[in-house]
Amino acid sequence: MRDISRIIKSATPTVFRNLEIQFMEVSPKLREVQRATMGAYAHELLGLHWFENLSQIPEPDGMATIYIAQEFFDALAVHQFLKTDKGWCERMIDVEVDPNAEFPFRYVLSRGATAASTVYKPLLPAGVEQVEISPDAYGIAETLGSFIGASDGLGACLVVDYGKVGPIESSLRAIRNHKIEPALLSPGEADLSVDVDFGLLSRGFRAGGDKHVDVYGPISQRQLLHSLGGVEKAYMLADSAEAESQKTAVLKSYERLSSPDQMGDIYKAMAVTHSDVPTPVAF
Repeated sequence: MRDISRIIKSATPTVFRNLEIQFMEVSPKLREVQRATMGAYAHELLGLHWFENLSQIPEPDGMATIYIAQEFFDALAVHQFLKTDKGWCERMIDVEVDPNAEFPFRYVLSRGATAASTVYKPLLPAGVEQVEISPDAYGIAETLGSFIGASDGLGACLVVDYGKVGPIESSLRAIRNHKIEPALLSPGEADLSVDVDFGLLSRGFRAGGDKHVDVYGPISQRQLLHSLGGVEKAYMLADSAEAESQKTAVLKSYERLSSPDQMGDIYKAMAVTHSDVPTPVAF
């Protein structure tokens, strides 16, 4: 958000001075980090606020509003279901009873339908035997879709995350020190993450928008960056660098973001706008 603020301030100072930025962050520690990061701009903005959940964020109420969800949906909780001769059963976590087991917890399958498999059955896709879904992701997309659909063309959302159009069978894993490890290896000591089901997000946005929103993508991050002039911008920044090491760092950073074998293809972008708004650039 600091980079976005810096660019808006440089390109359109008047717009920047009338910006009100709202963060949704549940972690008190990360809120403090964000406050420190945004501190240089706090006195120049119209407002800078933090909320713990979406229900606390005021509805746009006639104000132009852009929601940015960058690596947000991958951190939300998921349920995993398997189809059996008893119907949809849920994959759950139990304490490991074997003292020689590698992990302190284990996966178990419910003996039958659970409350979650019953309540979320409308979200389960047909024709699959195993699926992982995030009702929280669907619900947030639905709420944002309702905001955008009622915005009279003044609302939009950009989602950037890793994932694909589902269904997704099982993707839960832990990430520690930028390395992937089993989710049950060290509970509480690593971040949990999943692949985002962009198909489920699209359903949520459209359900909330009630035919008043358009959903674009997902497209690859590589396509998004290239379409927005990322290559040209990267070389401009590299050419303006004083040291050769800085020039190399800029070009390597862009390669990491856009290369198909790094972040370029696994990361996807989705845009949501009011149906009265033209197609966004790059989509």
